[in-house]
Amino acid sequence: MNRRRITTASPTAGLECGRNWPHHRSARGSVSGARAATHICWDNRYNARIDYSSSWVQDTSSRDRKAARAYVRYDKKHTGRWVRQWSGPLATDGPSRGVKHFQWGDSSSKGVVVYVCVGAKAPWQSGNRCKGF
Repeated sequence: MNRRRITTASPTAGLECGRNWPHHRSARGSVSGARAATHICWDNRYNARIDYSSSWVQDTSSRDRKAARAYVRYDKKHTGRWVRQWSGPLATDGPSRGVKHFQWGDSSSKGVVVYVCVGAKAPWQSGNRCKGF
C-alpha cells in the first residue's frame, strides 16, 4: 500500500518572496472547471515558499457544485534521503466566488509542484480530476 503523508506548513518569515530568495518560478495551470496560478521561490539551501499575493485557485464552473482546490507535492529530506510528500488543500474555492489566495513554505524541500483539482478527490487518489504545473 502506498501511503501519503499530508502536512500543512507555514512560511517562517512572512507571506512574500523577498530579495533573499534568489530562485523564482511562476506558473499557471487549469483543469476543466478550475484554474490556478503560483509563484514559487527558494534559496540555495532548499528552503521553499509559495508567495501569497500571486498564488491563487479559482472555480471556473458555475454549473456544477464541485469546488476547486490547490495542493502541493514536494520532496522533503528525511533521514538522509528525499521523500515525496503532499500538503493541502491549501485553498478551496466554490462556484462563482472569485479567487482564493494561498501560501505554503517548508525547509529542506525540492521538486515543488502545485496541483489544481476539481471535486473531493486529492491528486494521489485514483479517479481524481487534477493537473500539476
